[in-house]
Amino acid sequence: MSSLKVNGTIKAMLEIEKGISKAGKEWQKRSFIIDTQDLYNPDLCISVFGDDKVADLSRYQVGQQVEVSINLYSREFSGKWYHNVDAFRIDMINNNSQGIPQGGPAAMNLDPISNVTSNQTNVENADDDLPF
Repeated sequence: MSSLKVNGTIKAMLEIEKGISKAGKEWQKRSFIIDTQDLYNPDLCISVFGDDKVADLSRYQVGQQVEVSINLYSREFSGKWYHNVDAFRIDMINNNSQGIPQGGPAAMNLDPISNVTSNQTNVENADDDLPF
């Protein structure tokens, strides 16, 4: 299966779960809920596993928009199937990546006449280095 990505807003951070494996090693896991803004079933519970991933998740806060790379897997136990959604990478979505400057739409120069005039001035002042 190819890598899956989910975009959404962190809605909740669940408590850290800890335990000891059969091999006697300590482990920890933390789940969080993101709101994908989908029409049906918008909330998705995603887990991170291991000390490093749990520490990385603590950098994010409720309300932040994130892009989460996930692995989906299923396993059978006693005739029933269980599904897991595990994150292997979380990136904050930069609101400026949509091409809107930090000042918002008001900071954008939306006057096409002044853009054309300033471009013509730049062309007229440029050195003419064309051979023809």
